[in-house]
Amino acid sequence: MLNIEDLCFFYREDKKLFNHLNLELASGEKYILSGDNGSGKTTFLKILSTLENEYSGQIKFEANDIKINSNKYRSNVSYFPITDLGGFERLTGRQNIMLLASLDLVTKDEVASKIISWKDNPLFEESLDTPLYLCSTGMKHLLQLFRTTLGQKSIILIDEPFRSLDVLNTSFVLRQLKQLKSLVLITSHKDIDQNYGFQKIKLDHAHMSYM
Repeated sequence: MLNIEDLCFFYREDKKLFNHLNLELASGEKYILSGDNGSGKTTFLKILSTLENEYSGQIKFEANDIKINSNKYRSNVSYFPITDLGGFERLTGRQNIMLLASLDLVTKDEVASKIISWKDNPLFEESLDTPLYLCSTGMKHLLQLFRTTLGQKSIILIDEPFRSLDVLNTSFVLRQLKQLKSLVLITSHKDIDQNYGFQKIKLDHAHMSYM
């Protein structure tokens, strides 16, 4: 359970992104956060990932303040920022996955099992044996999204995961995310069908509400 209590955040002295915001995100549930450009979606994920901590109020994970128990909290979070398409350009997608997974202490068996569950996606399968520098942006996004789902994290935060994906690949990723036991929170400008089981949250004028 992730509890946001009385959250306030100023982007500038005259720009309040969050105004006494209260929100409860349940363990294992799937959420999609929408809002206009500049409304604070990316900042909200940065706060939840602990990359941004200049806020007032409290955020609690399993009843513990994430500022006080930051190291334990971070070990339970996987975060995919909007700008992160990193990796080793001369290595293939598979080599990047295996190397970076080992740094995160994810076992080879878990990676192999997860790859099998994703291999019915042609674009992902192609990316596995393609050097990263030859991968399209969509291929890189799929590789990064795959990495984000490794490690059995309690919380997965993903910023605009579908911006370089077509309808079929967006649908594929949503199905994969739905199967996870993690709490998943994504931001997106795309209209996501409710059949995927994501609860919709609207960020508007420094406040959030369920849709």
